[in-house]
Amino acid sequence: MSRTHPVLSLPALPTLATAAALCLPLALLAACGDTDCDDTAAPSDEADADTDSDTDSDTDADTDADTDADTDADTDADTDADTDADTDSDTDLDGLIAFASTRSGDRDIYTIAPDGSGLFQVTTSEDREVQPALHPDGTRLAYANQTNGAIHVVDVDGSNDTTLSASGSDGSPAWSPDGSRLAFQSSRDGSVAVYVMDADGSNVTQVSHAVSYAGKPDWGSNDRIIYASSDGLYSVAPDGSGAALVYSESSWVDAPRWSPDASQVIFQGTASGDALVYLVEADGSGLTQLTSGVGEEDPGFSPTGAYIVYRSGVDGDGEIYIANADGSSPVNLTQDAADEDGPDWR
Repeated sequence: MSRTHPVLSLPALPTLATAAALCLPLALLAACGDTDCDDTAAPSDEADADTDSDTDSDTDADTDADTDADTDADTDADTDADTDADTDSDTDLDGLIAFASTRSGDRDIYTIAPDGSGLFQVTTSEDREVQPALHPDGTRLAYANQTNGAIHVVDVDGSNDTTLSASGSDGSPAWSPDGSRLAFQSSRDGSVAVYVMDADGSNVTQVSHAVSYAGKPDWGSNDRIIYASSDGLYSVAPDGSGAALVYSESSWVDAPRWSPDASQVIFQGTASGDALVYLVEADGSGLTQLTSGVGEEDPGFSPTGAYIVYRSGVDGDGEIYIANADGSSPVNLTQDAADEDGPDWR
């Protein structure tokens, strides 16, 4: 985006000829002394012409130089502004998006750049692998293996796949901001609840309040875990204390995610009958519908909060879409006949 810079308007400076004319009486007095100044020869017309010509040339040169300098300054400023805008835009599209897809025949984990390039298959087993969660440093991801009900961690290049938990019912992993722990859902103790464990799978602790269902957790930069429950959207401290209701609707909300600064919550809801993407402030106010397609689920933010990512069925199959943070200008990122879901952008 270019910026318009005002051109400075300087007051007209006196020419050299004007200055000479103004100084002439004083010069004549100094030169004549007792001599009759009327006898002093006046400057010739040729000298006047030369002086005027020189003055005009100097003035024109000065004006041209000033104009060139102003133009160069404006061009430099415009270039800087355009560069800043381009840099900001590029930064907003940084990171990596992980998602689950059936394009290989099985449901596996893939990654892709936010511009649609660099598609890579991370997992290759015949198990059903879903719900990827990229580590904050971007070098690995956690995912749910629904074939054996376990949480796994794997490097983004597909190496070092490790099982962290294997209760038979674990899923929906979410990293803590510092990457040292994971929140996840499990029915290991009966009803579906939210748990926290260390990154090596140890120290498993239930943190959600006692309800019939609590799942799909997300761990925010405010160090609070938000989750969907049969009572609505709740947030809680990582030790299970301070449970607080964020949004009271319970019959149609699921899969909440914090914004990068934890000031807002994005989630999927079925208030209109079909799953769409909604947004509320962190205090539960200002409900806003962001999408209006079909089967739009699993929403999340880009790392800067400038964009959202979600799964949409508007094309007849599940595709990964990105859009502006207000839901405008949606773009089909994956463009494949396979079914894809569960995107995570870090």
